[in-house]
Amino acid sequence: MGYMAYVLAEETRQKILETFPPKFPRVIAEHITHSFGVGADQPLPPSAKIEIYGYACTDGIEALAVAVNGIKNKPDGKPYHVTLSLDPAKTAPPEFDPNPNPAKRKAQNYKPAHSSALIATRAGWQEVAVPIEVRAVPRFFEDTPAATQKATAAPSPQKTF
Repeated sequence: MGYMAYVLAEETRQKILETFPPKFPRVIAEHITHSFGVGADQPLPPSAKIEIYGYACTDGIEALAVAVNGIKNKPDGKPYHVTLSLDPAKTAPPEFDPNPNPAKRKAQNYKPAHSSALIATRAGWQEVAVPIEVRAVPRFFEDTPAATQKATAAPSPQKTF
């Protein structure tokens, strides 16, 4: 099992980092998760028109809200986003814990999964004046993202940043 994501093209990633200089030590800005808990045998999501429409930041994490083909939420209902950067030494509030059972949520150090709650709560929210187009390629990842993981890529999209 793994997950499907749109991996940012390197020139798009660089443009994002220039436009939104990271505020925290762990810089990510690498992908937009589409769906979790899927097998490698499932079809990749199609190439898509992806646009940044918002920015959110707290004391330990910042993320960009994106729309995929005009849709702001993933199939699981959580917002599409790019985790820009985070401070893994700072503690996220319990309401940012992605555990579906609120009684089991706890404060923990910031991690990329907290970006969904950041966007959903609109903490430190700013609209982007003009949507920014993103070039990204759909891929499948086993388990969790890592630079050394095998990924299955779809053909490159025609859109450019």
